[in-house]
Amino acid sequence: MAVGLRRNGASPGAAATLWIGNPTLNPAVLVFIVLTLGWAWAALRLVLGLALVVAAAAVTMRLATTTRTGAPQVDADTLDASGAPVKERRGRRRRSRRGSAASYGWRSS
Repeated sequence: MAVGLRRNGASPGAAATLWIGNPTLNPAVLVFIVLTLGWAWAALRLVLGLALVVAAAAVTMRLATTTRTGAPQVDADTLDASGAPVKERRGRRRRSRRGSAASYGWRSS
């Protein structure tokens, strides 16, 4: 999901917020914690989860702004599904193993 957000132009902080906040602040998990451990543990997880999400977004945005001025930033369009950079193909394109239409005696129109 975070890679999809970045490909669609979302900020790095928004992608980090979703990536960290989704499992941390999951309402189903919070309800389960209330039922099993009590409301105090659920409140603690909620407060610490919110602090973690805000800190992760702030750190990510800080790192993203320093990356723009320093090393070149990787564009989200150059990432594959796992988030790894896709290598560009350089040089000559390989010809197909099949011959062209002229080599088979066909006319090309």
